[in-house]
Amino acid sequence: MGSEIVLSFKDKAKGKRNAPLPTDGDWQRLMGLFSKSLPTFYRGILMNEDLTKFEKEICMLCRLNFYNSEIGVLLSKSTQSITNTKCKVNDKLFGQKSATSLKKNLVRVGKDKT
Repeated sequence: MGSEIVLSFKDKAKGKRNAPLPTDGDWQRLMGLFSKSLPTFYRGILMNEDLTKFEKEICMLCRLNFYNSEIGVLLSKSTQSITNTKCKVNDKLFGQKSATSLKKNLVRVGKDKT
């Protein structure tokens, strides 16, 4: 998904001094991209009421192959906080207490049949 909004997030994740963080509108556009491009992921993960907004944002960025350091920049959190949250989300959704398998699990959920 190399859309304009994803590229905008990549630029913001570079962490340059005084770079603006994503706005609520940016997050809404990114969520809209998921609803159109990966509807199974959107319904299964992003519409899941058990996940917080923060956890859903991490899931989107993880699914888009952002590194923990980039996610930390975009969400103004430490890399350790991102890792801890990924572990928590993976346990909530998939019963696995590991941050490393979250991406693989998210990709599996997001396999839409076209």
